[in-house]
Amino acid sequence: MPIMRILSINAGSSSLKFQVSEWGDATLGTTTGRPIAAGSIRSIGERSKYCLAVGDGIPVNGEEPIRDHEEAVQKALLGLREASVSYDAVGHRIVHGGGRFAEAVRIDEAVIAAIRDLSDLAPIHNPIGLAGIRACRK
Repeated sequence: MPIMRILSINAGSSSLKFQVSEWGDATLGTTTGRPIAAGSIRSIGERSKYCLAVGDGIPVNGEEPIRDHEEAVQKALLGLREASVSYDAVGHRIVHGGGRFAEAVRIDEAVIAAIRDLSDLAPIHNPIGLAGIRACRK
């Protein structure tokens, strides 16, 4: 199995966490990935604090206004690009999939519509998760 780098996005109510991990090397096993880079953005909608750590390097920290989760994802993607961290696919954590989603699925327009329709089950989190999906698709 070839090694793949996966960017994982976890959009919280006022934060964003993200990590790029390598998967597929037989020495890694099947349930864990080797972290390549990780970061977070806190206090989205205010003067946000961000951090990006790549490998064993010195973390990059900063503070700037970040309006919303789409802008936060764009900031994270730019930071990864500037650090020359590439990835092959993106995974998003969505809080509530109702009875329809119990495991990972490929995101397409039908899945986006279903997550939007299920937003009443997690009104703070599902719309934010969708904002992260939109930003990554751009």
